[in-house]
Amino acid sequence: MNLNRIPNTNCSHCGALVYRRPSELAKKKPFCSQACFHSARHNNRAFDYKASESKRLRIKLMQERGVVCELCNYANVNVLQVHHIKRRSDGGTNDMSNLQLLCPNCHATIHLGDSRIATTSRKSPWEKHEKTQTKLSYAISVR
Repeated sequence: MNLNRIPNTNCSHCGALVYRRPSELAKKKPFCSQACFHSARHNNRAFDYKASESKRLRIKLMQERGVVCELCNYANVNVLQVHHIKRRSDGGTNDMSNLQLLCPNCHATIHLGDSRIATTSRKSPWEKHEKTQTKLSYAISVR
C-alpha cells in the first residue's frame, strides 16, 4: 500500500512542495515543518517592530538617566527593563516622562502592587477581584 501523496501546495514560509488535505488548506496557511511555522511566526513585522522599539527606548533611557535601576540603584545593564508609569493600555505613551528604567525585582514589585513603592492608582490583584476576596474571607470565618 503506497501512502505517498502528490504535493498540492507550497509551504507559506520556504516555498517547499507539501501535501495538505483540502479542508486544511481552507482553514490555515500550509507549512512544511514546525521549524518553518515558528520561523514565519517570529519573522512577523509587528513582532520585530515591538522588539526593536523596546531596545531603542531602553538605550535612550540608559543614555539619559544612567545604567542603574531608578528605584534601588542596581547596576546590571543586562537585566534593566523599561517600565511605563502609565500603562500603554490605559493611554500611556512612550514619552521619556512616562518611562522608568528598572531592575526585574523592582519592575515585578510595581506590577504586583507592593505598598512600599508609590505608584499610580492601580489596584492590586486582590482589589481587582473583590468578590473572590469576600468569598475567601467568608470561607475562612465559617471554619
